[in-house]
Amino acid sequence: MIIHRPRITFINDQVEFSAEISFDKTLENRPSKAWLRYPAEYAPYLSDRLDAFAVSLLPLAMVLNETMVLEGAISPRLLWGLTEYQKAFTAWYPEQFSLIQIRSDEISPLSETMFGKSTAALFSGGVDSCFTLMSHLPDQQPDERFQIKYAFFVHGFDIPLQDLTDFKETAAVFEKQLNPLGVKLITCQTNLHYFSTGFIKWDIAHGAPAIGVGLGLDKLVSHWLVPSSWHISDCEPWGSAPILDYWLSSESFQAIEHGTPYSRFERTEAISNWAPAQEMLRVCTCRDKRKGVFNCSRCEKCIRTMVMLKLTGHLEKFTTFRHPFKAVHFLLWIPHFYRRIIYVPESIHYAWENKKWIYIPLLWINLGLGLIRKALDDGCPPFIKNYLKKKLYSPEKSPFNYKNDPSAE
Repeated sequence: MIIHRPRITFINDQVEFSAEISFDKTLENRPSKAWLRYPAEYAPYLSDRLDAFAVSLLPLAMVLNETMVLEGAISPRLLWGLTEYQKAFTAWYPEQFSLIQIRSDEISPLSETMFGKSTAALFSGGVDSCFTLMSHLPDQQPDERFQIKYAFFVHGFDIPLQDLTDFKETAAVFEKQLNPLGVKLITCQTNLHYFSTGFIKWDIAHGAPAIGVGLGLDKLVSHWLVPSSWHISDCEPWGSAPILDYWLSSESFQAIEHGTPYSRFERTEAISNWAPAQEMLRVCTCRDKRKGVFNCSRCEKCIRTMVMLKLTGHLEKFTTFRHPFKAVHFLLWIPHFYRRIIYVPESIHYAWENKKWIYIPLLWINLGLGLIRKALDDGCPPFIKNYLKKKLYSPEKSPFNYKNDPSAE
């Protein structure tokens, strides 16, 4: 894989930071260039290096087992980190990822006169994003160096690039809530998701581009906060993890996974009485049923979040869910996979501690249903699972498949 010299181009009211990509193998339905687009006002802060693309495309290069050749500068600190990052991935997924070499024309740090000075966070409107944002506002974070100045909302991660209306509607709500907090919303578009489709599950691939988006503005950002999905005791092989993010840092840009000391329930409880979260909480995974920040209120993630908010006594204040939510709706929560069943014991413990006795039997039913689902999943023959995945989740049908979305180029 060759990542060619970066280019900066103005497109209407956006500035595009891009690099042509050449592969050793012939790959179908893959973009010929990787790009990040930001509002044009941020052009002075754009990187002129390949750090962002080296980070974002490393997992793909590892799956293809291709040497990564960089025709431009990369940070020596980051280059060291990418080697350590590879070792973690090959230990977690030895059959999928290979250790590769990275070669660069220029190995040098960013000039200190160009270092960014602001703390920024990746922001999607979910529980973890809201918790990270709330935790770094002046009333909770007295150190100005770590107060969030910018929140980055990325088009092309969970919202396909062709869904422009959905992205704009969501961004408008976020901006309305963030502006009074003194936080500037930066909207970003990227086609990085399209490189991994059909090669790497997004659960695994997303972590590197989530940091690459921040590295694209390395003259603005000094601390990059990635909201964590896990409690530190529950961390498992995943695309984003505290140690991985640390390795994807440079001399001037520190990537930090925030929130791992707190369980999902603790984060949910923390934001449950926070007015901005009540107006913009966005957790739904059903692209066909959600609209802007309005959640479908029926998928597993929606129900799980609503159950937790119901237990805290603040669900009715959240305008992004359907109401009313009754006790019987608890039975719609059948947790996916074993790793998500951890949320049910947290909820049972909270209900017990706060004497919400009516909900405890329902939560035990949730736990039982989740374990049955896990047993059925474990007992299903691999050839049947692979067949169903191919039928239901074929990369050919994915909205992040390059051939299905001309706007990705």
